[in-house]
Amino acid sequence: MNDLSRPAITSRFVAVLTLGGLVLILAFTWRVVMFMNAIRRGAIGPSELSFKNSFTPAKKLPSIPSASGSVSIERADAFSLGSEQAALRIVEFADFGCPYSQQSSFVIRTLAQKYGNRIRYSYRHFPLTDVHPDARQAAEAVECAGAQGKFWEYHDKLFLNQADLSHKALVHYAKEINLDSEALDACVSSGRFASRVQTDIDAGIAAGVAGTPTFFFNGFPIAGAIPENVFEQLIQRFTKT
Repeated sequence: MNDLSRPAITSRFVAVLTLGGLVLILAFTWRVVMFMNAIRRGAIGPSELSFKNSFTPAKKLPSIPSASGSVSIERADAFSLGSEQAALRIVEFADFGCPYSQQSSFVIRTLAQKYGNRIRYSYRHFPLTDVHPDARQAAEAVECAGAQGKFWEYHDKLFLNQADLSHKALVHYAKEINLDSEALDACVSSGRFASRVQTDIDAGIAAGVAGTPTFFFNGFPIAGAIPENVFEQLIQRFTKT
């Protein structure tokens, strides 16, 4: 092969790589549009959109009739970020002991800050105590922290330390973020917010939640830790005017 042919071969190689990249971008965009349209129509259910390798299934759920299609899964007093008037309302059912809920927590906190009042994000509890025995007391503890005005700070602290959600650790984390740790200890011990956590569990089961994390976009479910790029594309398309 002479030296004159090398630039032509290089140019063809670059062209092939560029074309391949464009094909991947178009395929990704098509997938996001398909998700968005299907969610809006209610044409596909959570199992068809689940990210199966990023989802912790419950081993056993109580027998509560599941709803179909768009369902009302918002709780008026749930801790939320964003505007009440947002075009896109995202509700997540999550578990502080679930590694995929942890993964999603970092994504949603970043995107909630980025998109501000364009979205409304609400957190609801779905502790999988058959898989993560301490998850329920962690859910109650974060509600106790919320009563002291530090729900999100404690929420983040628990996900960063989910390897230990023992009662002793929950009290220690409260001290680290300058909560009244004695008050939180007493709150968790008394079961003050047990009924609120149970309300979330019952609502999730009735809506068809079978594990964590499960998201609802304007009432339609997607199960699993949604990749950040897909999540962002869905937000942009749902909030596009």
